[in-house]
Amino acid sequence: MQRMARLMGCPDFTTLSNQQVIAFAIDHAKDFERALSPDDFEQCVFEKRHYGFAVIQSMEGRRSPHLLLLYINVDSRDDKLGSRLLREVKAKYAEKYPMTLTCYGTGRGAFFGRVGFRIQSTDHETGVRTMIMKG
Repeated sequence: MQRMARLMGCPDFTTLSNQQVIAFAIDHAKDFERALSPDDFEQCVFEKRHYGFAVIQSMEGRRSPHLLLLYINVDSRDDKLGSRLLREVKAKYAEKYPMTLTCYGTGRGAFFGRVGFRIQSTDHETGVRTMIMKG
């Protein structure tokens, strides 16, 4: 898996520092269909795997954990690794309160719906949805 990720031009995210993951996310902001800045990553925790990463905003001052980003290497997306990483993240960070996320882009809502989230609200002007774990 590590070798394949390197061959496809994607780093092994477990070898990157949090600052390097932030730089990668900012460089690939178009993949998230949103603008990102280093300030977005303050008080975040990082779950890194060889094939991708999740960034969860800290629960300091928040009642629910918030999934800021989920990134899976393009070549690994058909392997259900995104679903697996999200299950692991929900089990670790959403034990007491349901996890939330902000969904940008049309295809992502269907993915997050399949893995246990429901739409909480929609900005009808931008199409951006706030989603929460089904409970």
